[in-house]
Amino acid sequence: RLDLRPPGTCFPWDRRVVFPTMVAALASGFLGGLFGAVGPPILVLFAYFGQHPDLKLTPQILRSSALTMFSFTMCGRFVSSLNQGLLFLETYWPYHICVVLSGGVGTVWGMWLHAKYPANPEKFVQLCKAMLLGCGIFFVALPG
Repeated sequence: RLDLRPPGTCFPWDRRVVFPTMVAALASGFLGGLFGAVGPPILVLFAYFGQHPDLKLTPQILRSSALTMFSFTMCGRFVSSLNQGLLFLETYWPYHICVVLSGGVGTVWGMWLHAKYPANPEKFVQLCKAMLLGCGIFFVALPG
């Protein structure tokens, strides 16, 4: 069997990539559909891939994959929520505007930092783990 891959790389359909990606995407989609929060399973996936440099999945590849997944799933969830009347636009429109503007500022800030300080694989994994740890501490420390 002829393998046309450069040494140390994998095909996107390699089972070491596909299976963990499917598990993370399933968990992320489930959490997104249930709570509207999709991030943690994807961060776990990125940290996992970052620990396997032989897969050659660079932070840039992972970032573009996440952007694509989030864009498509967010559009689907928005349309579904709108059709089900779950956005409460007539009552909570000031809140929605605040969230969209704040998210837009956060996105521009994150993109600026990404352009100014491109992530190397080690830092990328450290940031994923730090964000997961921060989320865990936040939820454990929440009262009630």
